[in-house]
Amino acid sequence: MGMPITVEAFGANALDEAIDEVFAYFHHVDAVFSTYKPNSEISRFNRGELKRSQVREEVREVLDECESLKKLTDGCFDMVWDGHTDPSGYVKGWAVYQAARLLDRRYITRYCINAGGDMQMSGDGPDGGPWAIGVANPFEPGKLAKLLYLKNAAVATSGTAERGEHIYNPRTGRMVGDPVSLTVVGATIDRVDALATAAFCMGRPGLAFLHSQGCEAMMVHKSGQVVLTEGFRRFERP
Repeated sequence: MGMPITVEAFGANALDEAIDEVFAYFHHVDAVFSTYKPNSEISRFNRGELKRSQVREEVREVLDECESLKKLTDGCFDMVWDGHTDPSGYVKGWAVYQAARLLDRRYITRYCINAGGDMQMSGDGPDGGPWAIGVANPFEPGKLAKLLYLKNAAVATSGTAERGEHIYNPRTGRMVGDPVSLTVVGATIDRVDALATAAFCMGRPGLAFLHSQGCEAMMVHKSGQVVLTEGFRRFERP
């Protein structure tokens, strides 16, 4: 999937087996959805070798959700780029959420799955309190801008700290230069990740949009200004 993935989990007898299942699932997602693998279903769909009715159910589910997100975000989230279908902006968070459900079904209640900064947490962290999640400082590589304390939550950060400018606004076709970082906290990472990407393209109005979707967020602008939604500060205290 082109990114580091880590799983921390506690309190189950068959923990190694459960984590093996999670990583096997991530390999499956990569094989099905990768736009870099010529034999993936998405690649074959883009070449016209498979019709929408011929792809597997999970692919149709993802495509349907991406189309719903496009409508919800007024085009700020769009899986079609330059004539090709690329649902990667939704698949990563969706895959993390599905992996979390695998752990849930095994009655594992304390875990954190982290795929390139997109995280789904359940229960207590390693020390018995909330999970402590660092938010990268977009201006000083290797340093943190915030430390968040979360339980039973999802968090995603879109921005330039790790990969530089890399997010395009589908409505303008141009790279987004400001803000430089947007951290979103919500219930499930499938939605949080996609909404974070869309709201990043919206700029300042994206904060009100996120709040309307039941999320809290922190936006950092190129000027250094930090803007928070009303309920974000409650995550700063353990």
